[in-house]
Formats: sequence, C-alpha cells, structure tokens
Amino acid sequence: MKLNIPNSITICRIAASVVVFAMIGSYDYSAGWSKGLMEAAFVIFVATAFSDVLDGYLARKLKQVTHFGRIADPFVDKLLIIGSLIMLSSPAFTVQDNTVLESFSGNLPKWMYGNSISGLQPWMVVIIFARELMISAVRGYSESQGIEFPAIAAGKAKMLVQSIATGSILFCLAWGEKVVWANAVKLVFVWAAVLVTIFSGIIYMVKAKVFYAVSKKAEQGEGIDFNE
Repeated sequence: MKLNIPNSITICRIAASVVVFAMIGSYDYSAGWSKGLMEAAFVIFVATAFSDVLDGYLARKLKQVTHFGRIADPFVDKLLIIGSLIMLSSPAFTVQDNTVLESFSGNLPKWMYGNSISGLQPWMVVIIFARELMISAVRGYSESQGIEFPAIAAGKAKMLVQSIATGSILFCLAWGEKVVWANAVKLVFVWAAVLVTIFSGIIYMVKAKVFYAVSKKAEQGEGIDFNE
C-alpha cells in the first residue's frame, strides 16, 4: 500500500468512524452531557461522510488511484453507515416513557418509530445489512469471473439517502427537542433509506441475472460488461 494523500484520508476516515461508534455507544438519553456528545458525533459523522468525496477527487486529480483505495474506500463508506445504524438501533435508544418518545417523534404513529428515540428499528438495519452482503457477494463472484459489475445510480442514491438518514438521527439526538420539525424529517429519511435500499437491491439483482446469461461467454474469455 502506497501511503499517499487519498489513502491517508481513507485511513483517517476509518479512525473517525470508530470515534463516532464510541460516541453513539456512550449515549444515555437521561444524561445531560449526551446531547453534547451527539453534537460532536454529528459533526464528525458529516465530516467523515463528505471526506469520501474529497479523497476520491484527490485520487483522480493527483493520479494516485491505488488498489488499496479502490477496495478500502467503499468499505469505509459501508463501515461508517452500517456501523452507525447498528449502534443507533441498540437498546440504549429504546425507551418506554411516552413523554420521552413524543419529544423525539412528536405525535406521529408509533409504528413509524417503535419505542426508539432514534426512530431506527432493528428490522430496518437487518434489511440494509442483508442488502449489502447480498450485493457484495454477487459483485465479488462476478468480478472473480472477469465480468465487470460497476456501481449504478440507484446504489449511489442509496448511499446518499442512508447518509442523510444517519446524519438526521444524530442531529435530532443533539438538537431535536429545540428543532421539533427535524424529528419528522428524520423519520421520513429513515423510511426512505429502507425503501431505497430495497429498490436498489432489486435493481442490482435484476442486473445480476445477466451474469447467468453471459457466463458461458465469460468462460470463453470474452469481455462482458453488465451495462450491455
């Protein structure tokens, strides 16, 4: 691995992700200091998410694209988002006090947020995580056979919506009681993240069917692209 500027940023993003996880894991809604902790977590999360654009730009601009960067960069994206979502769906954010729940979710139907002040329910994270595992497995196998399986617009939209949803949760945990409308926006993006994840997963699997149709050509050494 060549430790150039883009790769250094990627490594820093991994460290920043761990810091965000530690902050979320330390959250206690009954403790006053937790809001300050979430404020810091929000700032670090946003900076880490946006630095993905920076290291990609620098890698292309400086002509420093490496195998490490191509592998590590998407890995860090998934680590940051999925790791944060898993932490935010932990029991630390599940409460039974309706007064507390209403302060984070207003008068919205309970099925939209369960008993979670983060608005994130465990089954949502299962769907998101399962989608990532499924697509990673399909992509890994197809590329091992010499067939390109590039990212598509739906996958990029999925990552964007998931990032906004995660950021909005952290924002509401920090400032939600003062910015009441943000709690409704949070739940809209949380549900949008789940729906976009499912939709993008379906699109990827439809494209993956092409693999089985062209596998014989791949075995013969012909270059196959899923965009055909």
